[in-house]
Amino acid sequence: MPGCSCCGEPLDGVDLDIRSLLPDAILALPAEQRTSAWGNSDFQRIEGVGGFLRCLMPVHVTGSASVTYSVWLKLDDEQLRHANAVWTTPEYTDLTLRGEVANAIKAWPGLLGEIAGAEVRDAGTLPYLVAERNSLLSRAPSKSPGERPCLPPGLLPFVNLSGRFVPDPCQITR
Repeated sequence: MPGCSCCGEPLDGVDLDIRSLLPDAILALPAEQRTSAWGNSDFQRIEGVGGFLRCLMPVHVTGSASVTYSVWLKLDDEQLRHANAVWTTPEYTDLTLRGEVANAIKAWPGLLGEIAGAEVRDAGTLPYLVAERNSLLSRAPSKSPGERPCLPPGLLPFVNLSGRFVPDPCQITR
């Protein structure tokens, strides 16, 4: 795998993080309406729009390198209240949820609104998205088929001629 364009260090094993600032439905609102949201960097809720929880979506790129998207999952109010109630308790590790992916990701047109689950894999991290069987999310690369790059077609424009992954979060998530 090619090295870093700045320092020359190998990029194998690099985990890039791309965060969606807000769920798309909230981001589409005027700024003054967004201020009425309840929540923080992991929870958001606006009356008439819905409640959302930030989740992780790791995607294998090549070798041991990956891109981890943080995307929002739209939840019903009961699940959102439950997640908030157990967030800092030992019960957090048993948290499982089901909702709709609330961010568009350019590499996977059609992911926005797709039904997905979420589960906690580590008490110190956000929940991970879990794909429904035969869904678009289930086809996102999560492990390496050898050393062959495992990029979806929408990410190919972000790989430069030397094979380096050059993300532009604005173009990837919108």
